[in-house]
Amino acid sequence: MRLFLILAAFTWSATAASGDAIWDIADRWTCKTTMHIVVNTDGSDPEFNTMSNQLTFDFVTREVSTRFSDARGKIGFQRYSESTWGQFNIVEVMWDGEAYPMIITGEGGQWWHTGGANWSRPGEKMLNTTYRCTPGDGS
Repeated sequence: MRLFLILAAFTWSATAASGDAIWDIADRWTCKTTMHIVVNTDGSDPEFNTMSNQLTFDFVTREVSTRFSDARGKIGFQRYSESTWGQFNIVEVMWDGEAYPMIITGEGGQWWHTGGANWSRPGEKMLNTTYRCTPGDGS
């Protein structure tokens, strides 16, 4: 019976933690590039993993930083939601005064963020990057 109670308590605590927003799990999160794609808007001339980046979310200072351009953004609102498709941590980041929603999706104890740019800029290549996010400073 004692073993059953210990296992039940462990299972409950693991389940409760999996349903928490990332800012409730840790104050700081690091997201590192796992896949980067650059492609023409017609799908031609793809380039894979030509560059990497790291995003750092600091929920205490309410800042997001990126190594790609040494830019810093301010965290605006943040919201947590979950469904059968996963856990969604929605973080509005103000980059140079422009609001940009960033979504870190959790599923199976892993957290991911995907971002892209230049979808509607004729003559420019589209960018898409997928990051794996982990609690802490990434070291």
